[in-house]
Amino acid sequence: ISGGKSPGLERLGRLAPTEDWSVFRYAVNGSFFLEPLLLGSDWEDPTTWKSSTLAHEIALSVRGQYALDKCLVPNEQQVVGGLYSVRGYPESVVAGDNVVIGSAEYRWHVPRSFRPYSVPDAAGELREPGTFFGEPFYAAPRTVYGRPDWDLVLKAFMDVGRSENVDRQAFEKDEDLWGAGVGMDFLFYRNMSVRVDWAVALDEVDNQNVKSGSNRFHLVFTLLF
Repeated sequence: ISGGKSPGLERLGRLAPTEDWSVFRYAVNGSFFLEPLLLGSDWEDPTTWKSSTLAHEIALSVRGQYALDKCLVPNEQQVVGGLYSVRGYPESVVAGDNVVIGSAEYRWHVPRSFRPYSVPDAAGELREPGTFFGEPFYAAPRTVYGRPDWDLVLKAFMDVGRSENVDRQAFEKDEDLWGAGVGMDFLFYRNMSVRVDWAVALDEVDNQNVKSGSNRFHLVFTLLF
């Protein structure tokens, strides 16, 4: 919760903002794997490695703010649109006093579907891990329920956002944003990650000339050392 009081607030870029204001901000997110829910006892049996994976994940999130019926200055409004809110739209395409942003995402962790190194092959032999700069590199999980040293995540997602303006002017609008798309994440150890998302805007934004069906491509590369 944040708030403030200051004279001359219109100089910050909005007509007739409230001088005394408070904002309630919130964020809730979580994820779960589908195998324990759908496969039950088959997943709990480690001798059946094909059904004992943690490869299929659902991630859900919701965040936003409530302005308590106050007209906020622009730097206290929350923006919607872009890679980290509603994909398929330009970054920060709309802003509002009251905002809610939600996302639902399916993730398939491809390498976690591989046969673990602890499980022998058809000939009864165990594989040895490869090496990377002289260190063991596990391209598949070491054990059942385990994780490899890298990850390739294929995703399908839907994002939604709602922005509302308190005591809005004639040129201000409340907006609903819907975006859907697919993506891919590549992770190598904890040192490198590449994120690629492609999304389509499902609802138009008139004042920003964003039409339903327009799409955007997002790319993020991170290197840690």
